[in-house]
Amino acid sequence: MFSHVTRKSWSFAPPLAKKVDVVASSSTALNLFRRSRLRAGSVAQRTDDFDCASADDTSISLPLDKQAGLAKMLRSALVTDSHGKHVQLGEKMGDGKSVVVFLRHLGDPYCWSYARDWGKLQRKVRRNGAVGPLFVSVGDSEKLKRFLELNRNIPREQAFVDDNSVQAYESIGLASMELGKDMPEGLEVGAPNLGGVLGWWKYMRNVMDLSPVEPGVRSFSEGFRQLGGTFIIDGNDVIYEWNDRCPGDTPMPDDVMDALRSLAP
Repeated sequence: MFSHVTRKSWSFAPPLAKKVDVVASSSTALNLFRRSRLRAGSVAQRTDDFDCASADDTSISLPLDKQAGLAKMLRSALVTDSHGKHVQLGEKMGDGKSVVVFLRHLGDPYCWSYARDWGKLQRKVRRNGAVGPLFVSVGDSEKLKRFLELNRNIPREQAFVDDNSVQAYESIGLASMELGKDMPEGLEVGAPNLGGVLGWWKYMRNVMDLSPVEPGVRSFSEGFRQLGGTFIIDGNDVIYEWNDRCPGDTPMPDDVMDALRSLAP
């Protein structure tokens, strides 16, 4: 089994302590686009103050009983679609092969970037006999609906949200962040790719409306600290598992696809 797992938390100082109105302009979008093309570690270090799991944290392989348990947890996770309907993720995964991507919250640029990359691989996933990619993020159905309007390469029927309690994330052991520490040396994070200036423009105009803010208060919810993960499931077998150590610490989709192709008869 391909695996990259950590149960450690990491730290993150949110760029906004309260909800504010973001006034987007073409110069703002252009500036962010230019920043996104700088060295990834520099971008992450400048934007956030965080601490990830050690870069020496190597992958492990789950024993068969643990694999079956994780596969069962994934299938039993209760999520919400863009129509506000609650569904079990397993209803969409089926009994065979599936690719499941747990993103961060919908207001995170890395969420946009990683979902955008996977949106280009839908046909390849199907050609390899798998369902997906199925996306889960933190938010509600209204935020998801808006996110899908802005990211039209993600099929509506393949995208879901967990609410701000992040129970689905916690049930499969995905990590969350703590505040106030520094990122250790040696772990570099790629800058988000939102598709150029227009992509950054769309993001800046909508970021606060999509971020997990507690209803009625001007503060971020618990879902703001949640990290994601990427999985390939085949029956009760976990073929591939990646648990993000910090925002942007996601696998290359092509590497995940190599693991999926390895299942071909």
